[in-house]
Amino acid sequence: MAARIDEEETLVRSLEEMLHKTYSTEHTASSDVARSFNLAVTRLKNQMTLVSALDVAKGRVVECLQRVSDLMDLRTCADGVSVAMEQEDYELAARHIHKFLTLDTAVFQMGEQAEAKDTGQSMGRSYEILREAAAEMKSIVEKRFDQAVESNDVASIQRFFKLFPLLNEHANGIRRFGDYLCAEISKLAERNYKVILSVL
Repeated sequence: MAARIDEEETLVRSLEEMLHKTYSTEHTASSDVARSFNLAVTRLKNQMTLVSALDVAKGRVVECLQRVSDLMDLRTCADGVSVAMEQEDYELAARHIHKFLTLDTAVFQMGEQAEAKDTGQSMGRSYEILREAAAEMKSIVEKRFDQAVESNDVASIQRFFKLFPLLNEHANGIRRFGDYLCAEISKLAERNYKVILSVL
C-alpha cells in the first residue's frame, strides 16, 4: 500500500508538474501571442496615423496646386484680355473675363496677404485690369447687341447674345434678347395684320 501511495503521490506530482509546465507554456505562448498581437495593433495604428497625415498633406498640396493654377490663370487672363479687346476678339476677351469671374476668391485674398511686394502688386494689377475689362466688355456687348438689333443683323445678334453669360450677365442678355424677339413678333404680327386687312 505504501508503494501504491508513493506511486499515487508520484503520479500526482508528475501531473502537477505537467500541468504547471503546460500552464507555464500556455501562459508564455499566450503572452507571446498577446505581445505579438499588441505589437501588430500598435503598428497598424501607426500606419493609420501615417496614412491620415499623408491624406491631410495630399489635400493641402492639391489645394496649393489649385491656388497656383488660379494665380497663373489670373495673370494669363489679364495679359490676354487687353489684346483680345484691342483686336475686337470679343469671344476670347469674354472667355478670359469668365475665367476671372469663376476664380476662387481665396486667390484675391492671397494677393492681399502677400508679403512679396511684386507678387501683391502684379496680382492687384491683374485684378484691376480684369475688373475694368469686365465693365468695358459689358458696355461693348450691350452696345453692339443693340446696334445689331437696330440693323437687324441676326448673326451679330446671336454672336453678342452668346457673350452675356460669359460676363455673368445672364438676366441682362435674356431680357435684351426677349425684347428683340417681342419686337420681331410684333413686326411679323403687324405685317400679317396688314396683309389680312388688304385682302378683306
